[in-house]
Amino acid sequence: MNTKTVVLTGSTGAFGKFLAFEFLKHDNIKLILLVRGGSPEEARVRVQDIINKKPDHVEVLQADLLKEYLGLSQSEYEDLAKRTTHILHSAASTRFNLPLEEARLHNVVTTEKILDFAKKCPHLIRFGFLST
Repeated sequence: MNTKTVVLTGSTGAFGKFLAFEFLKHDNIKLILLVRGGSPEEARVRVQDIINKKPDHVEVLQADLLKEYLGLSQSEYEDLAKRTTHILHSAASTRFNLPLEEARLHNVVTTEKILDFAKKCPHLIRFGFLST
């Protein structure tokens, strides 16, 4: 069985959570969740229901998609890039009353940073993107 390593953003949102549970139906998928949080533990708590479903298939990384290296250390970022075979970017603001600059940050800049990350993934097979 060929294992896929899927990096998923937006797993704390309604649609991202649904996607995470769908991925976990497959034994050949290692799911890596990039999750905001003040600490690694806080990030894990935010997705605990996903982790509980199949803990040996889920890895949670405290991340900030607006920061350099997605908020990871450079070594974590490089290691993640080497392991990633699929990316599904579903993190975005779905509020339509945000000031334009804030909406751009959450919907455009984060996508640019994920695309930059994708370019560094030597084993990337597929990139998926969901947007408002």
